[in-house]
Amino acid sequence: MRTRSKLALVAGALTLLGVGALGWSRVASRADARAGASDQHAAEGSATRDAPCGDATDCGRLLKTVEADIAFRTARAAGRDDAWLEWKTIALDHLERAHLTGDPSAYAAAQRALDTAFEQSPPGSGPFLARARMNFTLHRFDAVEPDLVRAERAVLVHAKTRARIALFRADVLYNLQRYDEADAAYRELLKGPPTIGLLASAAQAARRTGDFRRGEALLEQAGARRILLVTSAFHMRRAARLFAAQGLEVIPAPTDYQRLVAPETAVLPAWAPEVGNLTRSTRALHELWGYWVYRLRGWL
Repeated sequence: MRTRSKLALVAGALTLLGVGALGWSRVASRADARAGASDQHAAEGSATRDAPCGDATDCGRLLKTVEADIAFRTARAAGRDDAWLEWKTIALDHLERAHLTGDPSAYAAAQRALDTAFEQSPPGSGPFLARARMNFTLHRFDAVEPDLVRAERAVLVHAKTRARIALFRADVLYNLQRYDEADAAYRELLKGPPTIGLLASAAQAARRTGDFRRGEALLEQAGARRILLVTSAFHMRRAARLFAAQGLEVIPAPTDYQRLVAPETAVLPAWAPEVGNLTRSTRALHELWGYWVYRLRGWL
């Protein structure tokens, strides 16, 4: 039971790397995210965080660094028509800012920067992997593969870039719930040097395919003890206690806050029976019952 409960937590927050999952874990530092080894300068993936940063937190300090970099690079690219690599990095910075703040305008800014990068890049070239990351983050999975194919067609493609492309594909398979295929892809990637992100993703896929022992072994190999738990506020209390019960230091980052709200034109009050409200009430009751079941079974 310890194995199953421990692995069940991974899907809620793949923040073994500093951020959580919605299918995507941060695998490297910001410097690594910029260190593309091909002509396209590959982008690392990351998951989302909707909670705003406070100035006194690590997140707040990182946000200040990101915003300073955006200002610096935007000024350096101004008035130039050959600064596509700068605009690619600016786009990645805006994606980082979106992850840290939950500000939807940051995604629009990232898209504008990417569009400028492609306008200025040589014919047939451009930040394909950065655009793939953007589309992945926004769950536009059907738009990811075309850019991966374009990135593979570069004259020189570094081995690290090929590994990133393979990881992109594995993560897309996982998010499309094609778990057996994703598991096979992660297994193939683990034949090379494993990263914490890869180990965590492979553990998720192992859990989804029923191989709980292997999943726990991968988690142990990842060796993460302090996590940023990104999950719905609906079940944050239960999820945080489950992680803590596994000996992990948990930093809660709740998302998806919901409440019953009646429109101004509503005849009935917000608590009255209505399809949307009944759905939310069902989720709330499910969570309340689940919390006490977990307590009675000794999982919390």
